[in-house]
Amino acid sequence: MNYTKEQEQAIFLRGKNIMVSAGAGAGKTRVLVSRMAELIMDKEHPIEADRFLVMTFTNAAAAEMKERIGTELEERLEKDPDNLYLRKQIRKIRQADISTIHSFCNHLIRTHYNELAIDPSFRIGEEGELFLLRQQAVEQVLEEAYASGRESFLQFVEAYAPGKNDTVLEEMIEDLYHFSRSFPNADGWFEKTGKEAAILAGKDGWDTSTAVTLLLSKAQKESLQIQEELYQLLESVTEDAPEKYTGLLQEIKEYINSLTQAKDYNSYYKVLSQKSISSFPRAAKKEKEWGLYEEVKEFHQKVREQINSQKENVFTAPAEELQREAAVIYLLLEEYMALTKRFAEIYFLCKKEKNVYDFDDLEHFALELLVESYDEQGAAQPSETAKELSKKYKMIFVDEYQDTNLVQETILEMLLNKKHNSLFTVGDVKQSIYRFRQARPDLFLRRKDQYISQADAGVSIELRDNFRSAPGVLTFTNYIFSQLMEKEFGGVDYNEKTALRPGDGGSMMQDEETSEILFFQKDSASALKEVPEDILAESAVICKRIKELIEEGYHYGDMVILLRSGAGRMEPMAEFLEQEGIPVSCDNKTGYFQTREITVMLNYLSIVDNIYQDIPMASVMLSSIGKFTEEELVKLRVLIEEPVRGKYTLYDFMRLYMQEGTEEELKKKIRDFLMDLLYFRQQKKEQPLSTLLWDIYERTGFYYDVQLMPDGEKRKENLLMLLKKAEDYEKTVFKGLFYFNRYMKQLKSYEIEMGEAGTSMEEEDVVKIMTIHKSKGLEFPVVFVSGLSKKFNRMDLNKAVLCHPELGIGMECVNTTLRFHHPSLMKKAIQEKVWKDTLEEEMRILYVAMTRAKRKLILTGVIKSEELEAGMRASIQAQKWRAGSMMDWILPVMAEQFQNTDKIWLKARLFSWSDIEEFFDAREREEAAFSYRHFMEEYVEGQDSSLIKKAFSHVYPNMEATKWKRKYSVSELKSLSQITLPNEESVVYEPDEEEKIIPQFLKEEREEVGGAAKGTIVHKIMEMLPFAKIQTKKQLFDWITDLEQNYPESKQISAKWLYRGIEAFLFSEQGEKIRKMDEAGKVKKELPFTVGLPVSLINQDTEAEDTVVVQGVIDACADMGNHLCLIDYKTDQIKEGEEQQLLDRYGNQMLYYKAALEQILEKRVSEIYLYSFSLKKFISVEKILTSISGE
Repeated sequence: MNYTKEQEQAIFLRGKNIMVSAGAGAGKTRVLVSRMAELIMDKEHPIEADRFLVMTFTNAAAAEMKERIGTELEERLEKDPDNLYLRKQIRKIRQADISTIHSFCNHLIRTHYNELAIDPSFRIGEEGELFLLRQQAVEQVLEEAYASGRESFLQFVEAYAPGKNDTVLEEMIEDLYHFSRSFPNADGWFEKTGKEAAILAGKDGWDTSTAVTLLLSKAQKESLQIQEELYQLLESVTEDAPEKYTGLLQEIKEYINSLTQAKDYNSYYKVLSQKSISSFPRAAKKEKEWGLYEEVKEFHQKVREQINSQKENVFTAPAEELQREAAVIYLLLEEYMALTKRFAEIYFLCKKEKNVYDFDDLEHFALELLVESYDEQGAAQPSETAKELSKKYKMIFVDEYQDTNLVQETILEMLLNKKHNSLFTVGDVKQSIYRFRQARPDLFLRRKDQYISQADAGVSIELRDNFRSAPGVLTFTNYIFSQLMEKEFGGVDYNEKTALRPGDGGSMMQDEETSEILFFQKDSASALKEVPEDILAESAVICKRIKELIEEGYHYGDMVILLRSGAGRMEPMAEFLEQEGIPVSCDNKTGYFQTREITVMLNYLSIVDNIYQDIPMASVMLSSIGKFTEEELVKLRVLIEEPVRGKYTLYDFMRLYMQEGTEEELKKKIRDFLMDLLYFRQQKKEQPLSTLLWDIYERTGFYYDVQLMPDGEKRKENLLMLLKKAEDYEKTVFKGLFYFNRYMKQLKSYEIEMGEAGTSMEEEDVVKIMTIHKSKGLEFPVVFVSGLSKKFNRMDLNKAVLCHPELGIGMECVNTTLRFHHPSLMKKAIQEKVWKDTLEEEMRILYVAMTRAKRKLILTGVIKSEELEAGMRASIQAQKWRAGSMMDWILPVMAEQFQNTDKIWLKARLFSWSDIEEFFDAREREEAAFSYRHFMEEYVEGQDSSLIKKAFSHVYPNMEATKWKRKYSVSELKSLSQITLPNEESVVYEPDEEEKIIPQFLKEEREEVGGAAKGTIVHKIMEMLPFAKIQTKKQLFDWITDLEQNYPESKQISAKWLYRGIEAFLFSEQGEKIRKMDEAGKVKKELPFTVGLPVSLINQDTEAEDTVVVQGVIDACADMGNHLCLIDYKTDQIKEGEEQQLLDRYGNQMLYYKAALEQILEKRVSEIYLYSFSLKKFISVEKILTSISGE
């Protein structure tokens, strides 16, 4: 056989642990099979087939492996038919331990079940069944906790589940449970997590804690990068540079030097909080001509953005304050871990009682058998069982090693023994994309580094030769990842030693197809009344290219469209292509319960169980089972007059119609329908559920009817899947149709994923649409990698709790009194790590997608012109960590290629609206063909409309209640309860004198936005304004000067007008008091509230006793010691002497604010002011409130 040099080494090297890093299409399975065959046939030290342990990622891979090694040995036997040893090995290979790790664990457990004290007849639970058991367990945990009444639990509930139910708590407990199961010793991890949290809550060792060290080192690294860029920039600055800019650079240098010299958190925080970088100086025309002007300006902006980010996101408070927060969180964390541990106990007991376990249990049972104990460092020590197995297996193979988790790695370690066996692992860390299953690519990298640094530990071999893809695909892939992937970002230096190369003799070696980039320019359709959604525009681009490829000689079955996620994208894309005549097949993970056939069948089962359910009954009657029309259902209901009609069900109406009805055809329908239904109601007591369901399929003909519908094959498979669910359900502890219906409703309500049944796509000539994860291990002649503009998912980062293997648990810091929250220091550290891991995995997902192509690789996306230009100007080094989508990586990497059209391996096309307009024009014409007028003339006019008239003449008996809503904002109540102010915030006051036309550059103040927008901007500025820090008017002037940099929207308001308004606010008698209170930390800004008020306060004409919910945000309040002071900002344009208009307008609003504030802070509000920016003064509101309250 012809092997590459690296393949030969992997196959024939002996006496060493070997790690094979096999790139995409490098023939790793062939290497595995050949090594096993050579070991079996080794002349000096043969290893018999039953002394192998081979662990694969899937059952299909295990079956393929066993088949291929069997075929290899049989081919050798044909050449040596008298070889009895070889015949013996062929028999043994059929019984060899070649399986998934779960199958290995299953066999091990059933062999040693007596050591685990479990019933050996256990089974793996069905997903929905296990879900229900988890629900039972978590409900029991919470019931116990509520019954205990312990303070720590009640505080935990108040902080993280303030709503009306415990759904959030249940999800939090289950999330932590699932995460903890990825550790061999979960109790050890919980203990380590608690210790780390305790360090953050105390003073000793705080600066050396993992979280603080991580955040500080990241900030210092960023500062060092800025420092390096600054030194490079200073080298370019000549003596004739404008002094103001050289001074600015010197200021930045000193500031950054102070940060890089800070050795601990508080030192770094002190520099950030006490110093700042000046605004960029205004430039004269001559200064703008300086060669480095734009570069210095961009650098200055970058530095300020970086510093502000550190201030706002990491260094938000001194260490002492963070320690106090951590102490509060520590108590909640202990409660959280205790709840999760109790859940684990109860859930296990539930499973044990039913003798049902999950795949995680298999791994942990195996650990229990193989691990004797854990030492102080947490390292596992092998048991006697493990030692015996290590003697049995002479060679251990692990396929797809990059997807191993820590539990599986521990199992593997327990089986390894230098004296008895060696390890052969195969994988590609560049294709590790299963982090959501707790896969740990770092385990792969750690073992690889160990083999490279320690010769006696093992040997690392790189398989780079790709025998799958055309040179154009490999060149494109290498070009992107050579600039994107590196040791610090992805764990691998993607260079000439690791990049893919065409394998000699490969079938695609001489292929000359080019790769392509197809982008739709989104703003080219901006002039349209209705711009098509991104997914439809991208579908049109793909559709156009598919039709061209068909003309070039390709077949539909050659093509696949890969998506990062199918949710919300797969179905619209498939529908679009099908409407254009392109046959499509796709696997969807969701939507099973929404399919017509499953909805109808579940409804039928519901009425078989309970015949008096009207909604399911109507659904079935209108389906092909009942064959009733809507008009016939109306005829049934009008047999009984209102109001008695509501007491009857559809079943009652059908029986009544059989007695009193006049239409024989309708009677026959009812007779046939009820005959079947009553028959099945009798059979449900006598037949097993699966038999009953199949009987319903056949007797009603529904199983055959759905096959005549569009997508009939898939609909049939969906019904068969439901039948399989019924068979699985019968194996559970739950029995009967009632519980099955309840079981299916719970699966539907909790959105357990049961994707629609898919048909076999391999042999069909259709375009396949699938997720990138689904495509792993497959290959296709033409691959569209689509949705490059789709944003990465950051939702997980916003969860109340985040977990990390090394850092532990990071929780949100919640103030239950004021109802505000922010990430704790530990959570910030975990967010950094999780986001880094997310970006690295997204990059690996892109790599997997691109390496699926054999002949042609096509990347597609939707982008705006400005985004395209900005992306091509960006640096890939900066974009690696800032990327929000795959597009953010592609653009800077490919910028040079877009401009160089001579590349023979790449073609780039930018589509505009005119290129795809034809697809949407045809759709519009089709929709317009069935007009409203046509519908009215054809189906409505001339028909009996008495029932419709009767329905529309109905008078609602509770009209009074329709005059108010259940929830109001304060702004809505303001407009309802008071007169309209002539010059309120939404109206700009007109001057008495005729406005003079003055050129823009001579205007003293800028043209401003409208009143409402102006009010919004002013409120934001007042929220940002540091009352306590501004002691002089010079400081206020400097702060407003810098404002445009920190809040660009502020430039829409005159700086002079703003300065005068804030100056009068801060340096008035009331302002002085507020600044002093702010210094003491007793001022709160933008305080949200929700309060219940009687509806009579809003609508004085009603006698109803209802309560409405009022929501709003209080601008500012100050705790004056024995009472509260409330301030509300107003930007309405009014004149001196018109203060009463403000009081009339906002009196009730302030009453709501007063009631809310007193309820939230439990203290009396004695001072209330409106601050008018127009009048530049405080207006007391006490008198008007007294009169309102009196009324």
